[in-house]
Amino acid sequence: MKEAARFSALLLMIVLICAAGQAQDLKLRLVIPNPDVCVDSKVLAFEVLLTNEGRQPIVVYKSSLSEFAFTRDKREQSKTTTQKFEDDKDTAEDVKAAAKEQPVTIAPHSYLVIPFKHDVSDPFFYGGDVYSLRVGYRDIATRSAKDAFVGHEKSNAVLFRRVGCE
Repeated sequence: MKEAARFSALLLMIVLICAAGQAQDLKLRLVIPNPDVCVDSKVLAFEVLLTNEGRQPIVVYKSSLSEFAFTRDKREQSKTTTQKFEDDKDTAEDVKAAAKEQPVTIAPHSYLVIPFKHDVSDPFFYGGDVYSLRVGYRDIATRSAKDAFVGHEKSNAVLFRRVGCE
């Protein structure tokens, strides 16, 4: 009986270690190719690199890149942060679109580049000296794909600024 209990405990530890290892296999890297954004521009273009650092394929969903945290830093004031979570969509149309989304498999030691454009016409993006962005991958939906990454990962923070147009 003691042998069975020890075996069960050992098996549980192995499962937990493997699960923790998989959670560490997906890394996010944020890149803003042009960190000087014209004040007349309403769009910030950036890319998110999803990297599989593990030995097994990882299945991801582009819609899980849905957490955007912007920080505005003014010299005379403290930092202000605003977050936008796009996965809080609850209309029937959004649910249908998410259900039809095709998963993407990232091979071991490979990456996937996903381009984004974000609206920066909100008053939050005026008057700051420097802004930063951090993106989060948060898969909260039940996904049916085998090897689907389930968890929450955040990217590096990247700086950008609004500048006069030339």
